[in-house]
Amino acid sequence: MKLIRSVFIFLSLAFSLNTTAESVVIECYECTSEQRHSKALSWGEINAPYIPKPYVDMYDPPLITILNLKGAKASTYKVWKEDGFYTPGASRQFHVIARQTETDVKVASLLDELKHSLNDFRGTVLSMTVPDDVIEDAWEFVGCGYCKDRVHEWLEGKFGYHKERVSQTIADLVAEFHLIRDELPRTYRLDLEAGGYIVIELTLRADTEFSLEVLEAFDQDNNEIELDVTNLGSTAYYLNDADRAREINDFIIDFGYFLPTQSGRVTIEQCPDGDVVGGPCS
Repeated sequence: MKLIRSVFIFLSLAFSLNTTAESVVIECYECTSEQRHSKALSWGEINAPYIPKPYVDMYDPPLITILNLKGAKASTYKVWKEDGFYTPGASRQFHVIARQTETDVKVASLLDELKHSLNDFRGTVLSMTVPDDVIEDAWEFVGCGYCKDRVHEWLEGKFGYHKERVSQTIADLVAEFHLIRDELPRTYRLDLEAGGYIVIELTLRADTEFSLEVLEAFDQDNNEIELDVTNLGSTAYYLNDADRAREINDFIIDFGYFLPTQSGRVTIEQCPDGDVVGGPCS
């Protein structure tokens, strides 16, 4: 009787399963490795075929690739169901197996191209220096409504082929695997000719457009500049030269703040009410 049952299972599997594995790619935009595994298990709860343990090596279970575009990472799993813990009188239980295997060749190839293009793009960005006719001083970013657009406009003419290569690879991934999200943010340091640097987030997409956010700004004395005017008060900075305070004041006096003209540790102060000629904010 056991032999007949085994033959029946074997024949059933032969008709219900292909010897060539099904391949599915699932988008998971910002998944950790644990989340990718969990995603594969969730897919298997509904879709995975039942394969008894003795027959797993005879048939290729479906290959499920979980693709994280933002991290440029992917994990491929063989997914199937086995018999779960048996409880007399209870309904039949199944246990989903998601066993990681070599990443799908097509996905791996496109992700490799994405990583190479991103590395080249990063090298291009890091080699740039924002000229002082675009940004006069790192302190210009304080409460600045136009600085981001100026940097964006300046960058537009500098990227050329390297940005287009990244965007084309994103477009290939989106088209091949029907991805919903195509944005790819990366953080870079961008030096300023006037001294100091800014930290920016560039977001590339499948088209040729990109967006930019200025996250941080540092001046020539390596002070981190408070970009929000409302947080300027009572902030301490270190100045190597007292004359530097006068240069900074050109950018903050209009907001009602000033730095005393001294070197060393200097604290931003509010302009006095009714400041007279010759006063710190006149």
